[in-house]
Amino acid sequence: MRLRWRVLFALVVTALVPIAGMVYWAQNVFLEQAREQAARLLSERHAGVSDALARRLEDDREVLASLCRDDDRIDQLMLEIATDRFGPAREQAMHERVPRWMAAYRFDVLFIVQLSGSDRGRILGAGHHPDHVGARDPSLADALEREAPGSAFVKDVRVRRGSITDQRSLLSGCVTPRRDGVQIGLLGGRALSTDGTLFSGLEAGLTLSLVENPPSPTQVIERFDHVDGSAALYLISAEDEDALGAQRQSITRAALVAGGVGLCIAFLLGWFLAGRVTRDVDAMIAFAKKIGGGDLESTVTEHRGDEMGRLQRELNSMARKLGVAKDHVAKEQKRALRAERIAAWRDVGRLVAHEIKNPLSPIQVSIETMRKTYAKQHPDFDEIFEESTVAILEEVQRMKVLVSEFSQFARLPRPKVRDISVDELVGHVAALHQNPEVSLKTDLAVTGSIRADREQLTQVLVNLVQNAQDAALAVHGGRGAEVVVSARDLENERVEVRIEDNGPGVSMADRERIFEPYFTTKSTGTGLGLAVVHRIVDDHGGTIVVEDAKSGGAAFVVTVPRAGPRPGVEESRTDMSVPLTARSSVIRPPDES
Repeated sequence: MRLRWRVLFALVVTALVPIAGMVYWAQNVFLEQAREQAARLLSERHAGVSDALARRLEDDREVLASLCRDDDRIDQLMLEIATDRFGPAREQAMHERVPRWMAAYRFDVLFIVQLSGSDRGRILGAGHHPDHVGARDPSLADALEREAPGSAFVKDVRVRRGSITDQRSLLSGCVTPRRDGVQIGLLGGRALSTDGTLFSGLEAGLTLSLVENPPSPTQVIERFDHVDGSAALYLISAEDEDALGAQRQSITRAALVAGGVGLCIAFLLGWFLAGRVTRDVDAMIAFAKKIGGGDLESTVTEHRGDEMGRLQRELNSMARKLGVAKDHVAKEQKRALRAERIAAWRDVGRLVAHEIKNPLSPIQVSIETMRKTYAKQHPDFDEIFEESTVAILEEVQRMKVLVSEFSQFARLPRPKVRDISVDELVGHVAALHQNPEVSLKTDLAVTGSIRADREQLTQVLVNLVQNAQDAALAVHGGRGAEVVVSARDLENERVEVRIEDNGPGVSMADRERIFEPYFTTKSTGTGLGLAVVHRIVDDHGGTIVVEDAKSGGAAFVVTVPRAGPRPGVEESRTDMSVPLTARSSVIRPPDES
């Protein structure tokens, strides 16, 4: 961060600290008062909801009690049970009648259960699930005898509303007086869900919910128990933060306005002071940038007599010394560069001489043989002459190939890019290399075209495919040799071509040198083929690496960008001022500067 901004930041923070402290203190005082007021209001609302809920449950119990006490239909049912007239026909009648009773009294659940005799617990009616009629559930009889005429309790009840589901309900009960040895009970209630009829109209501006474990005792409005008295559910409300939030926003807005005014004043004052402090520093920064850019003639104005002025004088002195040192270093670098280029060309000469020396020996032997046989007028001179001249021509051809490949490596032409299809190019190269002794397969999945030099990429693929076939044949001979060429799209607008073989593979040690000029593991060849391949791929802005193939051989992976070679790629030349590796890009004679 620049010095000016650091000074400005310090002044602004100094102004903001007391403002923020005041705002924090005022908000805490106000919020404490607002919370106390909200707690009182929430307690009053909870009491109102609890009272209204108690009245609603009392009304439900009164409805059930009146049915047990005074309803002629219940008396008729008990008489039918006492006289053994409650058979299948009466069960069907109850199957249809009880749901209407339940709807009339606005219950979600309504059981009629026999409490006496050997059929204790038999369900005589179930408005919420008529198919329960005739079934026996002694737990219902136990609940009625334990609860009635006490408070309501929670029970999971299976109901049918289109589909059969388990519904947690709040039930109340009543038990009829025993008549003629018969006693029955009624269990009725409503579903425990905040959107049900039990809680409708009770919200009083609160958000109600039912939970098994309340997060805070202050949120509990009502507790609902199981029939044994243990807690089942709690009715709670979320605290109403709307009013408190509105007041908090009001004071926050006022604080932000005051803080904004103070911030603007602090910013303007800080900007003025920081400008005075950092003016000279900015001038020296600009001077340092000029020095870094190579302008050693520049100076910084020395107009102060304090420590800043001393620093300015030292900087000017440093610039003068750097100018002198720069001239000296430039001369030394020029001499060193010339020496490196001469040494590199010596390496090139040694390598080329070594490669040319090999064919000179058989040429010399062949010529000496012809001279001796000719001088002796040997009868087989014609045959010896033919053999010797063939050997000489072969070695001369080897030297021509060596010189041609070295010339090609030393000065490759600039890529001539155009739109080409990778799939079509790979297919073309594969067709050229069909060999009955090698299985050559392709897997092509490149969409669209790329920008590249078709001839140079063809040279890359021809070289790699031929090497792969030679490697596979070296291991498998004429049976089992296999080469696979695949092409696919990559991310970042790049394309990958992969050439795999099932040959002997490439060792880790050889992978570090395989793209160097004149490095080869073959008994024939100059070792420039892969170096040329590397140069072409590099000129196209791509990469080439060697990996292990799935089949155990080697995999050469070439990736190139779709957009083609990077702008400004010059005609390729080998720079002999650096070690002679596949990364070299320029070659100059030693007397070039």
